[in-house]
Amino acid sequence: LPISLTLVGVRLIGPLGHAPPADTDPDTDTPTGVGTKTAADAPTLWQVIRSERVLRLIFAITLVANLTSGGLSEVSLPALAHGPLHAGSAGYGALVASIGAGALIGTILAGQAPSFRRPAVVGCCGFVTQCAFEALVPYLGGTVAAAAMLACFGLLNGFSNVVTITAFQRWAPPAMLGRLMGFLMLGSLGIFPVSVLAGGAVVHSFGPAIFFPLSGAMVAATVLFSLVFRDWRQFGAREIGRASCRERV
Repeated sequence: LPISLTLVGVRLIGPLGHAPPADTDPDTDTPTGVGTKTAADAPTLWQVIRSERVLRLIFAITLVANLTSGGLSEVSLPALAHGPLHAGSAGYGALVASIGAGALIGTILAGQAPSFRRPAVVGCCGFVTQCAFEALVPYLGGTVAAAAMLACFGLLNGFSNVVTITAFQRWAPPAMLGRLMGFLMLGSLGIFPVSVLAGGAVVHSFGPAIFFPLSGAMVAATVLFSLVFRDWRQFGAREIGRASCRERV
């Protein structure tokens, strides 16, 4: 709700704001020509969403991934630790720490990695692979094995997120970067309550174990579907992908 209200507050479907102040002639108080582009010339966020399929695809991936993440971390993982794994609070803490440690390593590796020719494809490969590790978490028979799978999951998630979001931020025109990131955050944090509610319903009805492969399957299916589209496979590629959106600003 706060994110939604914030987007409304910055006029989600309105123009991108005012052009930079123009220099004026001190004698006539008329603009000298610098910064005279008007707000009416700029696209609205809604127009960009409608015209840019890659934006809709990355939003769909973000939405589905976060639709399961809250239920994973806040419902199914503690239920697994206190139930089938008999790990208690300390074990649950170790499982959560494993995700965090893996994500930290993945983020550092992504920062040190060379520039990829097709970052969207690299990121999608990481997302799909993380789903396999996620699906195995409840079925290897112990807390240590589960922690190892979660560490791999966190590493691939952190790495892929950095690669993909970096490509997105380079693609987005500077004048719209804040709004476009806000749009993605709406699909991320905005879906968290729904994720926890759905996770609770699944765990209550079927137990915690089934949530892990179900979550992985949903994310993997969405990511693989996105790769069907050529413009998404080329998203963020060197010298490709910026022009269509940047030319609108």
